[in-house]
Amino acid sequence: MSLIELLWLTFLILSAFFVGNFLAHRLGTAGWWIGVPAGVFLWVSITVGLLKMSRLYDRLFPIRPVCRQKKCVAKDYSLLEITKQGVLFRCRCGDTYLKKGNRFGELLGDGSVRRYMIRSPFRDWRPDSPD
Repeated sequence: MSLIELLWLTFLILSAFFVGNFLAHRLGTAGWWIGVPAGVFLWVSITVGLLKMSRLYDRLFPIRPVCRQKKCVAKDYSLLEITKQGVLFRCRCGDTYLKKGNRFGELLGDGSVRRYMIRSPFRDWRPDSPD
């Protein structure tokens, strides 16, 4: 069991206990019977909601832009190499890109990098033009 799984299980048990305890003070023993499943349901609902929000954020603000061919999205890139210059990716189309910081550039055949996209924090990718 990993640390994340252990923490998730601990919070699940704590949620069941505290909701059950809260209702037990008001309803007696029946509060435990109602509160423990309600606490489990509450924690699972919170977890599912957070996962859905994370997926929505990834869809709205992808970690990699659409390729120049407009065919590949963030999940279609494969990691080639991590270098001092940045991280090299290749899309399904065969184009190679270099990501360094918030910039994403196309790696050309001669080794030079052509500016492609730039990303601001909490914003989507936009064309990277020389200032």
